[in-house]
Amino acid sequence: MQKLPEMIEVKLNGSPDLVMKTYIVQKRTELTCLYLSTLVNKKLVDELVISGILTPYQTLEDKQEPMDWLLSAFKQAEIKKVNGLESCMKELLEGQCLVVPPGLDAVSIDVRQQEQRSVTEPDTEAVVRDPREGFVEDWPRNISLIRKRLKSEKLVIEMMTIGLPRPKIQKPFFFG
Repeated sequence: MQKLPEMIEVKLNGSPDLVMKTYIVQKRTELTCLYLSTLVNKKLVDELVISGILTPYQTLEDKQEPMDWLLSAFKQAEIKKVNGLESCMKELLEGQCLVVPPGLDAVSIDVRQQEQRSVTEPDTEAVVRDPREGFVEDWPRNISLIRKRLKSEKLVIEMMTIGLPRPKIQKPFFFG
């Protein structure tokens, strides 16, 4: 049987902005942390999630379920329990961080990127309605703009190398 983190990776087609890190808590329980790097505040991930796993408020007792421990381990974060692959995908695509113990459930922690982009309206394109945001040279910001609008696992981002001296580009496309 496939584990939840592996199913999420398959569903997102190995997207380069999917970050998966696995930790062993108290030498007995494996937890996997998943998030989309283009949608989260990385400082919050480090401060709330990673530190909550590595230095929790309370220890994982011998007979305690990992999910019960997780729900109490992140005191300063907005958290909730998420059941199943589809719910986990929805949370992930909204900029949440998932902490997955063994099984098909996860804990969703709010670490969304809240800051506004310093992007102005494109000069060459007049927009009557809708957001006035344009792409910039920074690909993670561009992918973030697209992901915020298209919350779908069918959005695939592919890393390519074009030209010399090896500049990398991201090519988003809608799959399916």
